[in-house]
Amino acid sequence: MKRLSLITIIILLPVIICAYTYTVKQDGTGDFTTIYDAFTCYDVQQNGGIIYVFPGVYENVPLFQVTPNSVNIQIIGTNKTTCIIDADYAFYGFEIYNVNSNLTIKNFTVQDASIAGFRINSGSYGNTIIENNNITNCGFQANASVQKSALICHGNALIKGNTFIDNYNNWDYWAHEEFSLGGAIYIDYHDASVTDGLIEITNNDFIGNFARDCGAIFATSNQVISISGNYFEGNGLLESTINNNVPQYCVIARFEDCNIVDFNSNICYNNESYEVQMGPSHEQQGLVFKDCTVAQIRNNTINQNLDLSATEGIKGIMINATNDEGAYNIINNIVFYNWDGINCMNDDYGSLNIDYNDIHNNPPAGGNNNYVNVTQGEHDILYYPDLDPLTFQPIWNSSTKSRCIDAGVPNLFDDDNTPSDIGAVCAIKHRIDVVDLPSPSVDNGLKWLSFPSLDDVYSTSSYDPDKAGDLLFDILFPFEDPELEYVKHENNYFVRQWQGNWQGTSNIFSKTNGYIFQMNEAATLEISGFKVSDNTHIKLDGNSYENWIGYWLEETQTLSDAFGDEWNTGNIYSIQHQDWSAYYSEGTWKYKTS
Repeated sequence: MKRLSLITIIILLPVIICAYTYTVKQDGTGDFTTIYDAFTCYDVQQNGGIIYVFPGVYENVPLFQVTPNSVNIQIIGTNKTTCIIDADYAFYGFEIYNVNSNLTIKNFTVQDASIAGFRINSGSYGNTIIENNNITNCGFQANASVQKSALICHGNALIKGNTFIDNYNNWDYWAHEEFSLGGAIYIDYHDASVTDGLIEITNNDFIGNFARDCGAIFATSNQVISISGNYFEGNGLLESTINNNVPQYCVIARFEDCNIVDFNSNICYNNESYEVQMGPSHEQQGLVFKDCTVAQIRNNTINQNLDLSATEGIKGIMINATNDEGAYNIINNIVFYNWDGINCMNDDYGSLNIDYNDIHNNPPAGGNNNYVNVTQGEHDILYYPDLDPLTFQPIWNSSTKSRCIDAGVPNLFDDDNTPSDIGAVCAIKHRIDVVDLPSPSVDNGLKWLSFPSLDDVYSTSSYDPDKAGDLLFDILFPFEDPELEYVKHENNYFVRQWQGNWQGTSNIFSKTNGYIFQMNEAATLEISGFKVSDNTHIKLDGNSYENWIGYWLEETQTLSDAFGDEWNTGNIYSIQHQDWSAYYSEGTWKYKTS
């Protein structure tokens, strides 16, 4: 009797949640004609949704959530350059307050707001995302008695991919000086009940923003503040509009009385040095970290923040610790052609770690201010960094290789899994191979090697990294007691001692050749370069000629994958590896281990 089995097949279908969508068109063909009406409608307040805003010039938008619901609301312009919020000299462009929801505002040009283009006052209730907007000519009211900036933030926020350009945080005279603080972004949020607050400022451009103090950013907060991947250029300080009163000192950004600040992978280039029209020179500071609990300052490029012909300029990194606490970590930064490199105004900190930076010629005339009131890090270097003038990437080409490549903190790694580069931008993708060479007690000191990666790009008249004499330098000398005995290729000496000298040091190693090393002592080679291209074809010589080659397979591949159509033709009749061999006999391949 047959047994009948019941098989139950359960198909799990994904639950697709469709967000409600609405359109705003000024010609009346959409769901709404104003952003305010769309945001405050009952359905959006209750359920959230996406509001698509079509091109037009819209008035300023107050965003107030009338319900306690926590929903997701997105307000998205369909074209950043033609979806314009023109405050027309009103106080704010977008004013966000008492919003419990997660709110995204994306793809707008926000302009002509006298107090702020964006004001985020949501406290800890929701998270606001300000993404891919142009914010310009905001925060300009000189006699305002409230804080001004292109963007004011009193809550959790992600500020991403925006351009802050030409925002002038004017002040008329001393009575209003405290409100001109942070030309592009002003952050002020201290709430003891909030322990997981976060502000991320990432991949923005800050160009030509000015204030009495802190041309680009001012922040004081117990939130975690992450500032990464931003570009700062042309930011500076403003005199008062009445009597030309002298401004304060911070040109780019200051973080004061903050909990955790992570300032990483930013470029600060050619920000404007303020010149006093009459009187003594005016001290100016680029990046200031004052009384922070933790400040991580890593992988930034801070360069040429002064007129190269001037006798004054902007200091690079300033530590101002006055409260007998705080951990400041300055690593992997390039700081060059500023007035100062790293400066500690007050040293009442808990700890200060400076290491693996490139601090060069601050100022350009002699570099006498590379370190002011601090000690050079043990692994800091002082070389010209050799950066691409447009991308700020360390140069690696036929004539130049930046000293910043692979010179950062060793236990930090770049995206290509090589040791970290110094500076905000990683070098061209490459790899590092570490080769362990045995002592005579292991395999009689023999090592069969190939080099899948070599630096076959950079070379000079005095140094060529894939030339035997340069690649093997550490194991060739001292000549009287070298770690290397010889190198062979295809039964010929490639490198050896001969008549009191090393022979073959001008030979060039190839990525596709194989070599046998005979060692006198164990050693390690570290080789930085570029991997041989995938599917590289290797020409094999016939007539029973030995071909010493290097070949690399994925773990899931076999020898037949490597040799393709040649595998079963009989043209290749034996393969020898240091640990195994294979030979072709009677129409089949046979293997053995040595």
